[in-house]
Amino acid sequence: MKIKITESQYRKIITEVGGYDDENIMASHGGNIHGQLSRAISETIGVMAAFIGHLQDDKLSKNQIMTGVSNITNKFDDDVRLIKSLANEIFLDDDFKKLILNYMKATSKIIKYFRMLSGFSAGMLGGKPTNLSYGLGMGMTDSELRENIAEKLSSLGGYIESLGNMFTTIIGRYEGRLNRDN
Repeated sequence: MKIKITESQYRKIITEVGGYDDENIMASHGGNIHGQLSRAISETIGVMAAFIGHLQDDKLSKNQIMTGVSNITNKFDDDVRLIKSLANEIFLDDDFKKLILNYMKATSKIIKYFRMLSGFSAGMLGGKPTNLSYGLGMGMTDSELRENIAEKLSSLGGYIESLGNMFTTIIGRYEGRLNRDN
């Protein structure tokens, strides 16, 4: 079976950019996807840096550390949900998609560990409602707890560095795709 197309249809097919038939749509869609991911991961890096800084200054109580673990776990959860919702929308950059999915898997493992390490439940203490800490972290010394948390967070270092480089690469790729006729 042969398919016949006109010259104008042929030109339209040839000028598609990565499956997009319009460069503006590519820029809008791709920019939105990459922008959401880069913002979320940048925020996570900021949260991690602040938490690591507090862990190193030895001024946090065990309950404050446990609260910090729960908070960073929630931030990781937000990132995983975002990545799951956007991963299938990454059309052009398979290397970026693979890297972001690997980051999600690594982060998911840390989430599972941190949930075993720290949690809170509502309870009564001294006749007053309060949040009670529980988890493996309660049975650790402060230094063991700090070391375990730092070790898990540092395991993301390679992913974070690669993602930082990839975000820069993606910007360059989009500039190249959008400026190829100029």
